[in-house]
Amino acid sequence: MKNRYLKTIGIVGALFIASLSFGQQKQQPVPNFVNPFQSKSKNVKNNVIAPKNNNTKISIEQPKPKIETINGSFSANLEKERLTKENAVAQMPSWFGLSQNHTFQQVSERTDELGITHTNYQQYFKGFLVEGNLVMLHSKNGKLTSRNGQVAEFENIEMIQTLTGEQALSTAKNYLKVTELINNYPIETVITRIPSENGTITKLAQKVRIDSYNPFTMCYVYIDAETGNVLNKINLIAHADVPGTGQTLYSGNQSITCDSYSGSYRLRENGRKIETYNATNATNLTTSGFTGSTDFTSNSTTWTGVPILTTLTISAVAQSW
Repeated sequence: MKNRYLKTIGIVGALFIASLSFGQQKQQPVPNFVNPFQSKSKNVKNNVIAPKNNNTKISIEQPKPKIETINGSFSANLEKERLTKENAVAQMPSWFGLSQNHTFQQVSERTDELGITHTNYQQYFKGFLVEGNLVMLHSKNGKLTSRNGQVAEFENIEMIQTLTGEQALSTAKNYLKVTELINNYPIETVITRIPSENGTITKLAQKVRIDSYNPFTMCYVYIDAETGNVLNKINLIAHADVPGTGQTLYSGNQSITCDSYSGSYRLRENGRKIETYNATNATNLTTSGFTGSTDFTSNSTTWTGVPILTTLTISAVAQSW
């Protein structure tokens, strides 16, 4: 019995010594073995890889589409844009696909009886005023709601100016055979549309105002700023039902008849009793017309800019409706 007990102890001791010897042996690395956890951690550190089943949506801001214009006229909603006036002015060239050579400067602002503020911005190109082109922003309670107006969409025009103001005045006087002026006005350098066989062309011109008794005339003369050639003449004196030119929304420039009134012109044709009114501030509609409507007026017989109705507010409705 004693011998069997000693034998058992001996076997256990031998196994214990053998296990210690095996644990002290150096383990040989497995060839071509790469720790998958080490590899994964390096990849994560050096190259950020999105999980295959990642449902995160990556939104890439696309450029906003250009505003569609018809003969330069446009109207568009701004309620979803959430723009301030300052941001809107900075974005105006991109609205029409124009370069940063085009800028827009505020020229007027008014708030009507409905609390809507109308702010007008004049278009400039390389610092020169572009005649007859305004962008109008409309806002209420400080929030922009809509935009409309008229823009000139061009980039490549001759911007060489060799003609001085004195030379332009002399050219205009010789063209009209004027020797003495009633008044003297500043000579303006502007970018303007000039009628041509194919519609209109855009030119840099000197704009000269001529008032004379002999011959009796009041007009604007546009002279090419580079060549000195007379480009256009716009009369400022006319009688009732005089011919004019109007810029339409869909049919370009058309011949119209307008009425001479109080030193300017209004959209009335007395011969056929056709009258066109501005109902922007109208307050009521009766059988005789709008209450509070006004005439469309112009300083010349050439009418530019196409008004577009953008909003209509009904403040009260009678039961008889």
